[in-house]
Amino acid sequence: MELLIITGEEGAERITERVALAKKLGHKEVLLLFTRHDQRNTKTAARLKTRAGLLITSQEEARKHRKEYDAIVAPPARAFFESRAVTHILNPEASPRRDFLHHRNSGLNQVLLKLAKQRGITLLASTSQLLNNRRPEEKLGRMIQNARFARKYGVAYEVVSGATSQWEQRDAHTLAALNRELQKLK
Repeated sequence: MELLIITGEEGAERITERVALAKKLGHKEVLLLFTRHDQRNTKTAARLKTRAGLLITSQEEARKHRKEYDAIVAPPARAFFESRAVTHILNPEASPRRDFLHHRNSGLNQVLLKLAKQRGITLLASTSQLLNNRRPEEKLGRMIQNARFARKYGVAYEVVSGATSQWEQRDAHTLAALNRELQKLK
């Protein structure tokens, strides 16, 4: 799945270009993730034959807009794991906490994963955080640990591009290969 993050200043022709590029890169499913609610969001997604999602920052937003969007995506906070309106959690490994010598702060624990399993929440890890980071090896290590945790507790974990520009978009085969390798690791 290709996850394209759409900011408010992008016009319809720019969104159309990014969706066309995603199709050329071999993605069968595209999710347009809008950063703020607008009445035109779902119409734009329907016109481009894609799914529409909303990146939320509060539970009130999730409850208010869950019927209008195909996906409600939230940051990795416990309140969003407990919410019934949230369908996806984006970048659980984006924790600002530092790692210890023998322990990695990956942003997930067994409590959050059990909540995600009960609510049917899918965890999304974006490759854009690997591209736009000074320490990509740290983020990759956290992604590996979270993939292991998700597999252990039976939670869906998927690697997406999370692209905010066309330069961050990745080929479908590349994302599938990274996802497959993360699932294989013990």
